[in-house]
Amino acid sequence: MAENGLGSDAGSQEYLATEVINLDIEELDNTEYAIPAVEELPSLESILTESDCASLSETDDDFVLRPRKKLGSSETTIVGSHLSLNSLNKFNKTSQPTSSGAILRHVMLKGISSQIVSASEKVNAGLASAVAAGGNMLVVGTSHGLVLGFDSSQTLRWCDQEARHQGSVSALCFNHDGSRILAGFARGHILMINSSNGKVLRTLTDVHPLDTAVLHVKFTDSPKVALCSDSGGSVFELNFTRVMGVRGCDSKCLFSGSKGEVCTLEPLLLNHLPSHALKNYTLVAMATLSQVIVVCIRPRIRVVLTHPLSGAPIALPQLSWQLVVIQAADARVIDPVLALARDDVVYFYQVCTEAGSRVKLSPLRRMTLPYTISNLRWLNPRSLAVLDTQERLHLVDVRAQDNLETLDMSRVGISYASSHFKGLSTGGNVSKAMALAGERACYNTVVTFGTQLLLLGTKSLHVVCIRTWTERLRHLTLQKRFPEALSLGFSFYQDKGKAVVGLRGSKQRRKQIAHDKVCRVLSHYIEELNYCAADENTEFEIVTTCVDYCIKLENTDLLFGKLWDTISESKGLKASYLHALESPLLDGSLRPRLPPLIAQQLVTLYDQEEKVDSLQAIIVLLDVDCLDIHQVTTLCRQRGLWEALIHLQTTALGDFTAPIHQLVPILQSILTNSKDSLTRDGIQLGNALLVYASCCLAGRGFPRDELPEGMSQRAKTDVLRALLSQHSSWANDTERQYPYLRALLQFDAKGFLDVIAIAFQEPEFTSEMGLRQRQRLIDILLNIVMPSTPLSPKNPDYITDEQRNLVLIFVANEVAENTVNLEPSMLNKMIEILCTDSSMGSSKEFKTDKENAILGLLRSKKLRNISDNALLNLAERANL
Repeated sequence: MAENGLGSDAGSQEYLATEVINLDIEELDNTEYAIPAVEELPSLESILTESDCASLSETDDDFVLRPRKKLGSSETTIVGSHLSLNSLNKFNKTSQPTSSGAILRHVMLKGISSQIVSASEKVNAGLASAVAAGGNMLVVGTSHGLVLGFDSSQTLRWCDQEARHQGSVSALCFNHDGSRILAGFARGHILMINSSNGKVLRTLTDVHPLDTAVLHVKFTDSPKVALCSDSGGSVFELNFTRVMGVRGCDSKCLFSGSKGEVCTLEPLLLNHLPSHALKNYTLVAMATLSQVIVVCIRPRIRVVLTHPLSGAPIALPQLSWQLVVIQAADARVIDPVLALARDDVVYFYQVCTEAGSRVKLSPLRRMTLPYTISNLRWLNPRSLAVLDTQERLHLVDVRAQDNLETLDMSRVGISYASSHFKGLSTGGNVSKAMALAGERACYNTVVTFGTQLLLLGTKSLHVVCIRTWTERLRHLTLQKRFPEALSLGFSFYQDKGKAVVGLRGSKQRRKQIAHDKVCRVLSHYIEELNYCAADENTEFEIVTTCVDYCIKLENTDLLFGKLWDTISESKGLKASYLHALESPLLDGSLRPRLPPLIAQQLVTLYDQEEKVDSLQAIIVLLDVDCLDIHQVTTLCRQRGLWEALIHLQTTALGDFTAPIHQLVPILQSILTNSKDSLTRDGIQLGNALLVYASCCLAGRGFPRDELPEGMSQRAKTDVLRALLSQHSSWANDTERQYPYLRALLQFDAKGFLDVIAIAFQEPEFTSEMGLRQRQRLIDILLNIVMPSTPLSPKNPDYITDEQRNLVLIFVANEVAENTVNLEPSMLNKMIEILCTDSSMGSSKEFKTDKENAILGLLRSKKLRNISDNALLNLAERANL
């Protein structure tokens, strides 16, 4: 059967998932719902002696709005009165179809709905008044006392009309295996019916006061015990007997309406569990307008909970049980949870057993809703279906207390039990409070079966269920809502989805299943690029979204395959794609390994757009085998991307000396040509070289990460040898010795000395051979800053007084630590320069460093060859 206009997917042939009963809602042919002419099955004609029954397979708009046959005046009065009492919300011909959401799926069972309308029109069955489902059967009671039994294919199997004189069917219930039905009536009778053939097994006429309507009938886990409540507010326990083949029933009052009128009751059913600590107990929750009482009636009667309720006079109390996995302190347990509510507040209680097998209900949480509750049912352990007084159905996530979705149910024309609560069929002898509260009573017309919510209208039967996770994705993709579908699917992949149905297996298995499904959605979204109109914003959104989810799902096959192939011919789309790769590369969410063609296109684009900083960061990150080395090195030299160039020279070529031999001369040239201050390019180059030298001398990779095993020692040796080179590879006849050290000192003496100080902490400079290397480096530095022939400030190799003093302080500290030795004459000369040079006299930091260096030499007794008087004179001269 096709779904009606109430939010079905266009053209969708989705199935409605059920747990036990499989309600087929696929499209049926026009003869499907004609009364079956099968000899062994009774037809509606034979049961109701009706001669003509047309096929009814139209949509709800066709049959609900179709004019009824004219009935006799008395019949018209009866139907009219029941309509005014049972359906507070008349169907509005001008109402628009409700749009189905992405989570809840709303369908009408057309076969059953058609039979309800047919029975009402042709045999005066009245309007639908109660519904129940169990086993593979579904039964509908009518306002004129008929009980219609349907199988899972929506075929009418039988019709019982023995209690037609008892007025409206007010309550229905199946036992745990679906073999028996209890039917309560507005004038007080209760029938037990065999669900397979509709045969009446028991007629209960005196189990409660006859002047009251039956509001509820409920089986317990025991097939011999049931419960009923009436419009007087009393609750009775029904014990079924069979003596000498004669069926009977004993009744006793559990709760008297004189102590407060019970509006609803719900027994806890555990028969479907193989074992549970509570299986030996029978718990019943009962709710009056002022309190909820939970009673244990087996093995002995005892009250286990009383909870006060308050709310508006028109708000009925609600009760619903659900088995929930609860995380305890030391284990996960499966315990029943009772949701009890009135007005706009819901309370949750966990049922558990204490030591000594005592049953206890512990409060879990309280939830306040922004509407008045008309009906409340669990759909699964995490989700509640809540119908408000405006006939809007809300799907509520219990754990997060979020309203996930809302559907308008006003078109259903829900059948309300107001006439039963007012006791109109029994003289109206009910309290004013009960009559007022019952205006919106729909306990027996909004019920759950498994994970489905059945909503009975006066002329139709509807089902609402949570779509399976795949249906939710399909629903969104059919509507071209791909970003929402991807976001939803990714929440499933992360195991963070809400109201998830149908995704089973271990955590890893669920993740893999969700991954594969979302990738298929993503593939469809990529295909949209071939069909979307020439809207640059739309195309940009699709490309960036697809790139984002390809990376989140770690699906590089789609990212570098189908998606790239789709956009590579469009300049604009290709630019959007390449831009979208930047952030994931930089934050590490995308592995730094691109196909060479894409990497080449990315470098070219960023070069054209002059995004040099981002380009350098990307080049440094990417695996070198992704890059066109010639293209990138050429670009780095042209753009001054020195960090990237150094990275390529060391990583791609494995040459740790190249940055020193090739780039330090460039730095020297910049220093020589800079008159006042260094250019930005020169500063970046010098800083890159200092960092590079520091990393290599410490055995680390540049600019980050660690060097491969076995490369650390090589990097230290090669870079130190290069730095100590007597001449550069571009040397001319006028070049002085040690040009690389001289250039780095001229660029940033303090920074370069810090690099050397860090390197001196490495084992290579503390061993016997290392101390010799240290001594050699110190001698070279002194040779640079204290040349035998002084240089003119105009000489490109000139070392300033500040640079010289920084080196001398550094050397003095090394001498004081006994790591190097100096000739007394050299040491005396150093002290004299430090104490007489006033070029940095105004610098407090320098003065402190100078004092500490000289004091260090004194403490280490390195100045024994200088007399005390000479030292005092030098100190006074330097204001130390």
